[in-house]
Amino acid sequence: MARPSERNRSWEDYDSEEESDGGELLPKGDGCSRQDTSYEQQRFLSDQPVRPRSLTVVSTDLPIEKPEEPENDNFKRFAGFGVSLLSLFAENVLAHPFIVIRRQCQLNYQAKTYHLTPFTIIRLTYAIGRAQTPKVLWKGIGSTFIHQGLTLGVEGILGEYTALPKDFPMVWNTRMVGAHMLLKGITCLLTMPFYSTSLVDTVQSEMIRDSPSILECIREGCCRALGLGIPHSKRLLPLHLLALPTLTLCLLHYLLAKLVRRLACSILAPRHAVMPFNEAQSIDLHISELAAGLVSNLVADAALLPLEMVVTRLHIQGTRSIVDCTEPGGQPLLPVNTCYEGAGDCIRTALREEGRWGFYRGLGTLGLQYGLHAAVLQAGKVAVGFTAT
Repeated sequence: MARPSERNRSWEDYDSEEESDGGELLPKGDGCSRQDTSYEQQRFLSDQPVRPRSLTVVSTDLPIEKPEEPENDNFKRFAGFGVSLLSLFAENVLAHPFIVIRRQCQLNYQAKTYHLTPFTIIRLTYAIGRAQTPKVLWKGIGSTFIHQGLTLGVEGILGEYTALPKDFPMVWNTRMVGAHMLLKGITCLLTMPFYSTSLVDTVQSEMIRDSPSILECIREGCCRALGLGIPHSKRLLPLHLLALPTLTLCLLHYLLAKLVRRLACSILAPRHAVMPFNEAQSIDLHISELAAGLVSNLVADAALLPLEMVVTRLHIQGTRSIVDCTEPGGQPLLPVNTCYEGAGDCIRTALREEGRWGFYRGLGTLGLQYGLHAAVLQAGKVAVGFTAT
């Protein structure tokens, strides 16, 4: 039972009460302190309404932890795009002089030097650039780009209006692979006249004529396809005799490069699978994919170099081309006067007169070409890493 002295207390009595540190109101002279008098005890001691203590609102809203996004996502995206452009530039522009030198070596069938190592290629490149101008090493690059552009355009049109897939299937399927290779084969045959024109432009010596313009490249390709406007030569092989070796080289190179690329990516995949997601998607993985493409093209070029030599000689025969001599101390110019009746005759003649190593003329250019490409990729990787830090 509450004490009578406490029953008759009013709100005025509480107005003069002292306020404790925690906000509790305690009666004067009660002998109770904050430590032994609580809100429930005050309510038990008095029937009068007791002013409740002030409440301190404590926010229970905790910051929601969101998954942190990498701060340099945009940087990695643009860095990967930049490295891809750098690799494309190295593959199509920086590599073009080595392609020109290799084709020159393949057409110099009388030369005793086969240029199997990069050392002789360096001396040959320096000699040609000094005798003429360094610009001569990029001759025919315009017609090469025209052929590549036409190839992409024809593939896009065929893939759009036919049921043939434009991309190589991710999962091996014989039917899908066959349909895709059929698309590649049709594209190769339709653009073969322009491929022949680009070959002539890359080997024709600029001492005889200047590099043709873009319109001249297109006109010569159309004339080659229709058999019109070409200087008459009985040694010029018709396109139907060039179709089989050219188609074989195109399809084998593409298929071999794809298989080697798949193998290289499967070897690199376990190393990146153990990394965190954001790290596996970093610039290193992108550069590894570009490196896998580089290795696949190197293997395909080296394995099919003999067939490339045969196709180059067959396309150049009868075009009245005059090429730069690759024999040290020889004549500066060499006319192409071969008389092959077809791919089989070319193989037998080269094997009889030049030996097995004659099919690998200009092999040293591959080491320089892909070595430079690898150096460009490594430089891009170092530059991206340095910028990121």
